[in-house]
Amino acid sequence: MEIDNLKQAIKSFIERISLSLSINEKIYNDIINFEFSKISALCERHGYPLAELNRQKTLYDNLIINIHEIDKFNKEILDNLNKKDLSIQYLTLLNSELQSMSQYFITNESINYINSYFAQLDSLSVDYQVENSLYSYLIQLISENANLFNVYMQKISHLRAFELVKDTGENENVVIIGANGSGKSSFSRNISSILGKSIVIISAQKLFQFQRLQQIPIDDNILNDVRSFQQSAKMCKEADFAYHLQNDMQNLIQALISDYIQTSTRFFKSRNEQITGKNIITILEQVFQLWHEIITHRELFYDNKGNIKVKGCNCKEYDFIQLSDGEKAVFYYASHILLAQENSYIIIDEPENHLNFAVVNKMWNILEQRRPDCVFMYLTHNINFAASRVNSRKLWMKSYNQSKTTWDIVKLPNDNRIPESLYMELLGSQQKILFCEGDDNSSYDYKLYSSLFPEFTIKPVKGHYQVIQSVRAFNNSFDVHGNMAIGIIDRDFHDEDEIKKWKSEKIFSLPICEIENIFLDEKLIDEAIKRFLPKSNDLNSIKDSLFAYFKKNIETQAIIYARDKANSILSSSLLIGKDISELVDTITNISSKVDLEELYDKKKNLLENINNTKDYAQLIEKSNSKGLCAELNKLIVQDYKERMILFIREREDLQKYLKEKYFSEIDENF
Repeated sequence: MEIDNLKQAIKSFIERISLSLSINEKIYNDIINFEFSKISALCERHGYPLAELNRQKTLYDNLIINIHEIDKFNKEILDNLNKKDLSIQYLTLLNSELQSMSQYFITNESINYINSYFAQLDSLSVDYQVENSLYSYLIQLISENANLFNVYMQKISHLRAFELVKDTGENENVVIIGANGSGKSSFSRNISSILGKSIVIISAQKLFQFQRLQQIPIDDNILNDVRSFQQSAKMCKEADFAYHLQNDMQNLIQALISDYIQTSTRFFKSRNEQITGKNIITILEQVFQLWHEIITHRELFYDNKGNIKVKGCNCKEYDFIQLSDGEKAVFYYASHILLAQENSYIIIDEPENHLNFAVVNKMWNILEQRRPDCVFMYLTHNINFAASRVNSRKLWMKSYNQSKTTWDIVKLPNDNRIPESLYMELLGSQQKILFCEGDDNSSYDYKLYSSLFPEFTIKPVKGHYQVIQSVRAFNNSFDVHGNMAIGIIDRDFHDEDEIKKWKSEKIFSLPICEIENIFLDEKLIDEAIKRFLPKSNDLNSIKDSLFAYFKKNIETQAIIYARDKANSILSSSLLIGKDISELVDTITNISSKVDLEELYDKKKNLLENINNTKDYAQLIEKSNSKGLCAELNKLIVQDYKERMILFIREREDLQKYLKEKYFSEIDENF
């Protein structure tokens, strides 16, 4: 019943919002725009600041544009209300957020009020007081409507953000990725006020200051202070932030020791009173155990004199304060997480601070396991850390409008076709993406394409299959990032139909078998001769040597072609059959399509014809022998390909030549 009442209240409120918006639009179209010449004349007549009126008019122009965005969001809310699984907490939040706007609504009385003023303006005996009142009222009306729109757009931003995190599943955490200054911290602090759970905020700024304890209060006050600080926003603009930051570690340790003493006292009291019970492990002892799981070569212990000590395998005991910042950070994170109240929403800003990557993963994995009742929200710009969080909802913070307190934040899609870490790395790219073959940035694909296509972000993703899948996955999520990707793959032995289909998906095949064959281009060899063999100008003798090497490897190339074509045919075939005999028939039919001898003979004849006719252009196009380029190390210069990469990088004329000859389709499309 309560849920139905909340839904009805929200629907009624949406109707009031829609009415207020329609009145705004009517005032704008029928009065302010239509009668603006009269208003301007009024200003000139009485010396009112026309610039201020024009500024307010421009403001109104911009606000009216947002009406459609607000209408769209209102429809989203109404559609959402039809869902059956809405929690009472969510509906209460939504109702509360919307109700807080009631002070900004306008009614039809505003239209009547303004129209009465304009009617008087048409009168011959209009007095100064009427004109002054109209001017003042219009300025006030526009200003108040600016508040309406700004507040409502903030509500939309907050509620849409809340939608992204409110329904995390069992043991599902949240990772928000964004560059420094993108608004992650501000978002988390604002969203914390409407999550409806106990909140723990661990700031990116930390001071591990600690002094020997002179006294330990044996009550809950210090623990309450710690939990109060856990829930505070911890933004640098707060006046007392620095003070609390200095005392954070001190209070944390005091609270742990105070809890340890109180728990121990209760345990011994119950034992003395012969009350049986389970052994109790204090939070301090749990922190020690967890710390040792992560830093295995040392142990922490309490000396019962108000001090935390460290003990290693082959060293004497020493004070806690002598630990490194990384070791203190593990203690700090573990303490705050274990002290968090049940079912807390724990917000961790820059969770990798002070820690090396191996420790970061291990520590947060253990802490998540220890507190399955809590939801962890990580705010990070570290792509590797974000990718390491399994069973986590990944959100991308695209931008933040500080003046309006609004965020552009989107949920990242789950798509196994592209590695998550690579996808997140490319999110913020201002350039289009070019996926290519190659293992990493040391590949020739990357080096060459970086010189030829500086307007693209180049990403090697291993083989042609990975290029195809990466382009498809990235372009399918255009609504998330608003960017575009293309791919370039080697020609290899792909069929023309495949190449045509891939081209329609912005995946382009080279017109030659291997990217290495580009370095066999006659113009490049000729330029290399001029640079590295200035006393020789015999391009033909080098080509003869390459043909000699090519001839020796015709047999090998034909075998490789037959093998790879057969593999391609078999791997693209689907086995269909309800019983073993049908499966056998299917295998037989597929195998009948593969005539290895025919494939071998066809390729061998083609290569022999290229050799016999000394067709060098065909050699570059059809050869799949990587050894040809290696021959140029002997014939022209050692590390020929590396040197030519540098040469191409220096020469714009060569870049233009190669793009026109081998990549014309990309230039035509982009």
